[in-house]
Amino acid sequence: EEWFPGYMAATRCQLQCVSTSNRTYNSYVENGTPCSYRYNDRCVSGKCKAFGCDNRFQSTKFWDKCGVCGGDSSTCKQYSGLHRASDAAATNNTIIRIPKGARSIYIKEGAAVDSAFLYVRFVSGKVALDGAWMQAKKQDTLKVFLAGTEFTYKQAPRRPEVLTSSLAPVNEDMVVELVRLRHIPQAVQWRFL
Repeated sequence: EEWFPGYMAATRCQLQCVSTSNRTYNSYVENGTPCSYRYNDRCVSGKCKAFGCDNRFQSTKFWDKCGVCGGDSSTCKQYSGLHRASDAAATNNTIIRIPKGARSIYIKEGAAVDSAFLYVRFVSGKVALDGAWMQAKKQDTLKVFLAGTEFTYKQAPRRPEVLTSSLAPVNEDMVVELVRLRHIPQAVQWRFL
């Protein structure tokens, strides 16, 4: 009899295995296992429990926007810009290199253009997010996990693409590009902490 991972676990802290004879085995992950990309939550006795950034159970200390435990977001340094792709520009335009450690990432097309889409890759060249593929999925909003944090990708018909990240920092450098299938002027605004 062979066993395979099950994907219908009731909670993020549960493990499930299914055998070739359709038997199931359920267990829980080890206490202290992270169970959230957004917060410092940890599994305790099979349940996802709130922990503060000080790693104390039910602590009221949280990471501020700048990544300071118990901070008030007053020390944040925001980086922002507007990238304009002109008629004469190449079809692939590098917008920004986002460094490891950046958080609260926000990238938005200036206008809804069906012939342009966002493309995110790691510095190594590996594709992280392909806006054309995401648009082909025909969903207005998708959650994706990249570089150690949760990103939300939004692209509804006749609306600009928007990519945002959670407060957790990215754990590797990323490059954001605008891929244009036609030479139509386009602008992309970006910001991160």
